[in-house]
Amino acid sequence: MISTCTYSLPFTVPFKTGHSVFTERKGVIIQFSGDVEAIAEASPLPGFSKESLSDVQQFFNRNELIISTFFSEPFTLIEITPFLDTLPNISSVQYALSMLALSILAQRENRSINKLLYVKNPPESIRVNGVIGAGNKKDISQQVGKLLSEGVTVLKFKVTHTPKELADTVKMVHSQFPDLTFRLDANQSWPLQNIAEYSGLFSSLPVEYIEEPCAATQEKELVRILRESKLPIALDESIKSIEHLEIVLKKYPNLYLILKPSLFGNFLRLRETISRYRSSFDQIVVTTTLESAVGRLMAAEAAFLIGDRSLAHGLHTGHLLAQDLMGDLSFSDGKIKTSGRQFIHLNFDRLNQTFLTS
Repeated sequence: MISTCTYSLPFTVPFKTGHSVFTERKGVIIQFSGDVEAIAEASPLPGFSKESLSDVQQFFNRNELIISTFFSEPFTLIEITPFLDTLPNISSVQYALSMLALSILAQRENRSINKLLYVKNPPESIRVNGVIGAGNKKDISQQVGKLLSEGVTVLKFKVTHTPKELADTVKMVHSQFPDLTFRLDANQSWPLQNIAEYSGLFSSLPVEYIEEPCAATQEKELVRILRESKLPIALDESIKSIEHLEIVLKKYPNLYLILKPSLFGNFLRLRETISRYRSSFDQIVVTTTLESAVGRLMAAEAAFLIGDRSLAHGLHTGHLLAQDLMGDLSFSDGKIKTSGRQFIHLNFDRLNQTFLTS
């Protein structure tokens, strides 16, 4: 049967969106108990997800019985999506239930999710990137040093409205640590008319890409960004749905795409959509939505299944929570190894019950 509970975990530093400030990360843990045990997480991220935590809770209040019935009986891989299509299309819920279904099926068949999905030559590990927060030169050097000690070699910097200052900072880090690769996230903060000038400040540095440098409400604006930028471009929050993702995949084969799986719903449909255009998942980067350790394990599983194997993924976010439901992902030399893929081995008893409410 299916049961749910809600968690509330304090952030180390308050999380700010364009409209609000949040001191806690909240979400729903879904537990399946039957012939096997499995758990997943549905946690809308305020400011990013279309649905609210209340929407998720109401969904399970109304649909718990039908979900319990489906999961308790034998089902096959090809039956998962048709079943999920009968339920309301709430992205974080669809994602959680699709991953929960994969966990249940893998356990019942005593197979890995790789084998369930016929993944050829699965990677032995995936790399993670680190995020550098604001601070003076000393603070930033300390942050970089800590990440280097963990084996992280790809660093992501948030871009401010003063790109010259950031360029000087990145140049300083590059001079100290020449083997590092950088990513920039502008969060659409650059004026379109300045894209060539601002991106040119970083063109001599080993920058992998810049995420969302400018707002692009029309296709011609995206075309201009791609034409004038001195750096490779990545899209993130501007991709609003699987349908929109498919258009982008079809029209712009060279773009980097930063995907938060919980924002796209049914994971099987997400993987199938990407596979139609990038069978090797080139330039696909998977990131978390600041979930609990359960959600991060789900995101890591997704990264193994749909992420570019040569790129680092945004999974190193556990430190943003002051407390958690269980231990963080297992990193070694900046990587998560296949042996650390614990998602299908999760059970409810491993969670810290202190932060859970029925």
